[in-house]
Amino acid sequence: KYNFLARAHALIDLCAAPGGWMQVARKYMPVASRIVGVDLLKIPPIQGTVSIVCDITTAQCRQLLKTELQETKQKVDVVLND
Repeated sequence: KYNFLARAHALIDLCAAPGGWMQVARKYMPVASRIVGVDLLKIPPIQGTVSIVCDITTAQCRQLLKTELQETKQKVDVVLND
């Protein structure tokens, strides 16, 4: 409805398993966008996305996210959590 994913450059999906919203993001975001999903459970591979298995409340998880998003020149546009 609001088309916000079409303008997004970086997205983090918290508690992302099984990966449905990551698939939606990949479909509607620009091809060069960075999509990172985080969950305690392993997320099956989704082309064009990265998944991290960790606890979102830990410093280690924050560091893993920072490392993964370093290549992105822009700040994260969207944070999803359902």
